[in-house]
Amino acid sequence: VLSEVYFEERFAELPEFRPEEVLPSPTLQSLATSPRAILGSYRRKRKNST
Repeated sequence: VLSEVYFEERFAELPEFRPEEVLPSPTLQSLATSPRAILGSYRRKRKNST
């Protein structure tokens, strides 16, 4: 849980996330194609699970 919170804080600090620069792997790049959408759905899931 702590790592998830830490990840969210780090994520918020990034002005623009470019997976191809951080993750050279095509698989990881495709998984993180839309980090904002992924993070948005992640936050919705956390709100629903509360």
